[in-house]
Amino acid sequence: MSAPDPAAVVAQLGGCATTRQLRRSGARARDLAAAVREGRLHRSRRGRYRLASLETHAAQAHRMSAVLSHRSAAVQHGWAVKNDPELPEVVVPRNRNVCAQDQRTAVVRWRRLGPGDAADGVTAPLRTVVDCARDLPFDEALAVADSALRSGQVRRGRLAAAAAQARGDGSRQLRRVARLADGRAANPFESVLRAICLEEGLDVVCQHQVVAHGLWAQADLVDTSRRLVVEADSHEFHATRKGFRKDVRRYTEMVVFGWTVLRFSWEDVMLQPEFVRWAVRSWVRARDGHPVPAPPRTPVRLRGDPEGPRGTRDTRHTPVPSDGHHEPRSRTMRPVCRVVPVLAHREGPTRAIAPGANTEHRWWMRTLTRTRRTYSGW
Repeated sequence: MSAPDPAAVVAQLGGCATTRQLRRSGARARDLAAAVREGRLHRSRRGRYRLASLETHAAQAHRMSAVLSHRSAAVQHGWAVKNDPELPEVVVPRNRNVCAQDQRTAVVRWRRLGPGDAADGVTAPLRTVVDCARDLPFDEALAVADSALRSGQVRRGRLAAAAAQARGDGSRQLRRVARLADGRAANPFESVLRAICLEEGLDVVCQHQVVAHGLWAQADLVDTSRRLVVEADSHEFHATRKGFRKDVRRYTEMVVFGWTVLRFSWEDVMLQPEFVRWAVRSWVRARDGHPVPAPPRTPVRLRGDPEGPRGTRDTRHTPVPSDGHHEPRSRTMRPVCRVVPVLAHREGPTRAIAPGANTEHRWWMRTLTRTRRTYSGW
């Protein structure tokens, strides 16, 4: 099995990672050194790495005389986030005029910053969590809050006090995030999965111990009232055969002792959350004796997965990004295999030609005398 790319591993871990996390994922030391040398990763301090693309956010904010905020500030503090910001996220005073060029190259928000809300061109840790909880979707905001508590730079008591005093837009979600944030969450992958479970009505707890006579297991998310275990299976902990075998045994033991185990991959949680929502909701419905709906239709190949299976996929609602000179185009359906009936005749077999088949199809069908298939769209 080939070693994973360190930059891809850091991106999956939220834009920041430690040397220990990279080693547990199977990344090699020489590949890590090459990624730093090529400029794809930046070594913020000993044993900690971040994506090099995020280093330009601080320079952009300095050029605009603005303050890094939201996810850009979270990454600057060394926290892992669900989605790395493509553009710098900054705040400027309310009476500040920002030119159109700067608004195209950065996500600008007009806010009032009080004393102690910013330092060295970056919003303070507590202010960063508050801003993210106000403006970001619930799952992203929860991932930032979990990372802040896990790092120790933000205390739960101070976050709860700030949420209680908040007023205005986003204050309701801020209080919800402050109540549900948990520093025991291992990474943004687990935080996003927990956010989905909470929105579907489950009462899950992070890193809970499942204990019974003859059983001891540490699970990612546990709903004790329903005896449900939800696992976030990432490559980081399954890079070795020993780790994979250990987890398989642990899942089997929990099922034998009467627990239900739902396992989700990083791609399902981060790229196809509708499938995770369907699975959790359908399990609850089946447990209550209600019929289960059909699973949502998902693409056969996920983005960034060149090893994914090929086949027919419905991408009519997935536009191809524009190249800057033409309007975005819609992807067409892949060629599909279509069965064509064979017409028997006394003087020899005669084959029907599919509608729209070109000369190449006809030549191919004339040469294959025993086939019953033809491919359209070549």
